[in-house]
Amino acid sequence: MKKLAFLLTILAAAATMFFACGGEETPGDITEKVYFSLADGEYDYVIDKLDTNGDEMTDEDREKLKKILEMSKGQIEKKGGIKTVSIVKEEISEDGKTCNVQAEVEYGNGDKEPANSNLVMVDGAWMLTVGK
Repeated sequence: MKKLAFLLTILAAAATMFFACGGEETPGDITEKVYFSLADGEYDYVIDKLDTNGDEMTDEDREKLKKILEMSKGQIEKKGGIKTVSIVKEEISEDGKTCNVQAEVEYGNGDKEPANSNLVMVDGAWMLTVGK
């Protein structure tokens, strides 16, 4: 009986964590993770979150993007890395297809700057739009 109670407690805790965390990344989650991924040199996450308008990205395109993203990492390093990314506002359109995220990035050297991200819903997942 004690084993059953213990297993039910574990199951309830796991279910609570699953539903509390949700399975989907919010636009704010993505914005935050993109900045930290850039700072950590995890470029594949950033590239995988870009809306390509249905076009397939070649390996060559990915490598070119990684080189561009390396420059962003260099700028972040000059400011002492990223200390925090705070989501100020997350506005999802009425039709649920687009979102604007306003954030503030605080760097290790104490500098703060606003950061805006525009996202679009693609096949049930939020993707970053560039230049739209």
